[in-house]
Amino acid sequence: MFSPAVASQTTGPRRVETFNAGILQVQPENLVELVEPLPGLGPDREFLVYRTQPGPLTWWQSTSRADLALCCLEPFAAGLDPDMAIDQASAEAVGASGPDDIIVFTVVVLERDPTQTRTNLRAPILVGRRSGRGLQVVLDDQRLPVKAYLAELVARAGRA
Repeated sequence: MFSPAVASQTTGPRRVETFNAGILQVQPENLVELVEPLPGLGPDREFLVYRTQPGPLTWWQSTSRADLALCCLEPFAAGLDPDMAIDQASAEAVGASGPDDIIVFTVVVLERDPTQTRTNLRAPILVGRRSGRGLQVVLDDQRLPVKAYLAELVARAGRA
């Protein structure tokens, strides 16, 4: 069953050099195997997913390249409800039996000015909880912003 690792993890059969947490020894259930590589990032398909602190942000670290790491947000864990409609083919591609068997992540663009830090809610990465397989999909819902600023999302979630 897939689960993110914690940055202090030091036991496990798999050694992964990370961009910002040193070398971690992790279990296979902390890894995601992408069905297709992420657009523009080369052929890397296997990523360690880990947290450096509690909360909805994770790091996706390529297991083959220490210089390839992405910050990702779990929008539902952050209290957001972006109302994403996931089609059956995408659910099947990640080995999910239904919506409750999928964890949704979105890639975060980190900026020096925190008010400009944003995520793309229209292109989430789906991960099957039981399979550990992942797939980035592009949703056709125009209500989902390509540039969703985290400061605005947090403020909106706090008001809801």
